[in-house]
Amino acid sequence: MRPAPWRNEDIAEIAALEAGIMQGAWTATQLAGAYAAGNRGWTVRIGEELAAYAIVLPCGEAWELLRLGVAPAHRRQGLASRLVEEVAKQARVCGGQRILLEVRAHNEPALAFYRRVGFQEIARRRAYYARAAESEDAVIMERRIFMSES
Repeated sequence: MRPAPWRNEDIAEIAALEAGIMQGAWTATQLAGAYAAGNRGWTVRIGEELAAYAIVLPCGEAWELLRLGVAPAHRRQGLASRLVEEVAKQARVCGGQRILLEVRAHNEPALAFYRRVGFQEIARRRAYYARAAESEDAVIMERRIFMSES
């Protein structure tokens, strides 16, 4: 169950999983565009089944975690943590010094998870996500990467 680099062949499966678990899910076309643009990604499979994935935009010293998803049947097994650690490892190897992400302010489970794996809130984008009757803030989080991490 080690993370493996994503492949073009993974896009349809990632899109299907994402559609079932995320608000504002990316389509296969958007994922293919990210892949073609050189965004990095990793998948975790259990047997042949896609269990989890992460997609990042590598930007020199700051890497942005764009997507992180785990299939409901495989949650609470440490897969998301493994993916975050893989992102940190790869970023460190490439000279990255921090990982950034944004998450909806009302997504308490995600906020708690990201805090557990070393992220801290650094900013908020007020009313970033528009909903029918109201808007929601985006919480910007950061995890510093230290060369001594293994």
